Amino acid sequence: MLSFFSAFGKTLINLRNFLFLAALLLCAMTVKFISKQTVYPSLIFYSLSYEQAFLNSNPRELKLFLEEKRFTQYLNTDNVLWQVRSWNPRRITSRGFTYDASFYLFVRCVSWDSIFLVTKKVISSKNLSTTLHHRYLKETYTKVFENFVWTITCDELESRIQLVTTQSQYSGLPISFNKKYAQKTFKIMMWYSINSQGISRDFTSPEGINLGEVKGKIDQQLVWTESHRALLLNEGVGQVNVVGSCLFQTNHELISPRGRTGELNVLFFDVAPIRDKVSDNISRELNLQDSLYDYDFCSLMLIKSISILDSFAQSRGISLNVVLKPKRISHRSQFNYNARYENLLRNLSIREPRFSVTSPHLNLYTMIKNADLVIGPPFTSPIFVASELSVPSCYLAFQASDWRIHKSLDSIPVHFSEEEFQEFLEQKFPLK
Repeated sequence: MLSFFSAFGKTLINLRNFLFLAALLLCAMTVKFISKQTVYPSLIFYSLSYEQAFLNSNPRELKLFLEEKRFTQYLNTDNVLWQVRSWNPRRITSRGFTYDASFYLFVRCVSWDSIFLVTKKVISSKNLSTTLHHRYLKETYTKVFENFVWTITCDELESRIQLVTTQSQYSGLPISFNKKYAQKTFKIMMWYSINSQGISRDFTSPEGINLGEVKGKIDQQLVWTESHRALLLNEGVGQVNVVGSCLFQTNHELISPRGRTGELNVLFFDVAPIRDKVSDNISRELNLQDSLYDYDFCSLMLIKSISILDSFAQSRGISLNVVLKPKRISHRSQFNYNARYENLLRNLSIREPRFSVTSPHLNLYTMIKNADLVIGPPFTSPIFVASELSVPSCYLAFQASDWRIHKSLDSIPVHFSEEEFQEFLEQKFPLK
């Protein structure tokens, strides 16, 4: 009896998946009939978030970003297709953007002859039924439709195509990264931050990043710093090149040198703590004792730094302006939302005239150029950007000396006490 119900359940799953694929192909064929065929892109860029594509940047700025001299030796930007992870109506009118690269290639690039040829092979396969057993529709889509599209693409490509993704997908690369192509296809991972390595209290375990999923599948890694390059080379992932900060924003605005003013403008970049329960779950998954970026640590860094900066500004007879730049807007509906931290920022903004929270969507390069000092917890990426732009910067890790944190990273100091931070301020802003 159990075997009967099991077989019946599998039959229902196969039927559901067959109907799903039939509807998908009907839709794709319809769109293909009314779409103008075009050539394959020279580069497909995967995994951009909504913020990276449409808020922190814009389509024109993203194109200018990739065309910067430091990237042109590695990337062919003649015809870029951007795949964005979340739906946005603006993408419909933004040339070169798509929600799904595989669907785009099917309706815009692959030829009808190849579609019929591969379809004939699939239909005649004795194992057709085994491709319909997947439990989830997303898995069916990937293993059947996407695999179908990239089987065609592998044969049709007459010139090299570049596939680029970010570290957000290193545990599960797009299916296109797992295919073998008639022509050489270059697979690249561009790192959008330098703080992808977790910080723990375990001083005995070797430092590194688990990149087992990408070994042998990525031809080239593009990273920010020499220290990050050394870390990846130690993992044996192949070719690694240092290109500087990769914010998907352009550093084009020229800022006039500022003369001496009676104000100390400080930018604070946080690593917003996640909800305590979520933090505990992540710690268990990563085999960490706990997370450095909990509410207690993040609130301490912010409150202590404002207090120290206030005392320092008073000793210099100048006013203080501290602006916190959050990474993104948090919503109470999000599963990892930390209400205590958001309430702290709100209350500080009300009672501290020297403190404010700015939009997360402003251009980081412009903000940093306008600052006198940039600070944040280790090892948030904008601190390196400030160092790159020769703006005084440092990491703050008060009362965290028992964590596995080096005293500096890429020549940027880490201050573990209030006294160290005070000395840093006096050194960078001496009395005149």
